[in-house]
Amino acid sequence: MKTNIKVVVTDYIEDDLNWESEQMVKAGIDFASFQLKFKSEDEVLAKIGDADVVVVNMVPMTPSLLGRMKQCKLLIRHGIGYDNVDVPACTKNGIQFAYQPDYCMEDVAEHAIALIFALARKVVQGRKTLEQASASQTWDFSKIFPIFRMDGKTLGIVGLGRIGSRVYRKLRSFGLHILANDPY
Repeated sequence: MKTNIKVVVTDYIEDDLNWESEQMVKAGIDFASFQLKFKSEDEVLAKIGDADVVVVNMVPMTPSLLGRMKQCKLLIRHGIGYDNVDVPACTKNGIQFAYQPDYCMEDVAEHAIALIFALARKVVQGRKTLEQASASQTWDFSKIFPIFRMDGKTLGIVGLGRIGSRVYRKLRSFGLHILANDPY
């Protein structure tokens, strides 16, 4: 079964897209994937110019590039945001646009919390101090003190969207005074 549809992935963070390629072949879809993140617009266009569907991660989808993608009917941003896609230019050029607004929200929220803990508990400085103390056998840890408990401290969260609100919910039980700012 041949659909005469061509799907092109501009860039990706996975190790490979073998599974995706197999699924497209089974469906009769022409599929290609590239790593074009740091390529020029002309190099990107040379690879995606005849695609019906383009899946993008970080490649900038500028008005000039979108205007030259004459075959494209659908642009999918593989990720949570779309800072690298000019959505009005998609509309102007008759290209439907979609993205994944819930992509890895939990992962990003948990990573943000891990970084907050690392800062609060001086994890990086503590590790360096431990390594220096071990190497010199001086056992002086005075450089990392004081380390304060998080209970009762104030944390600011800028943006209470999908990720910021998860960070807020997860950290509420740590005794933090949480301030938030969100334009909506």
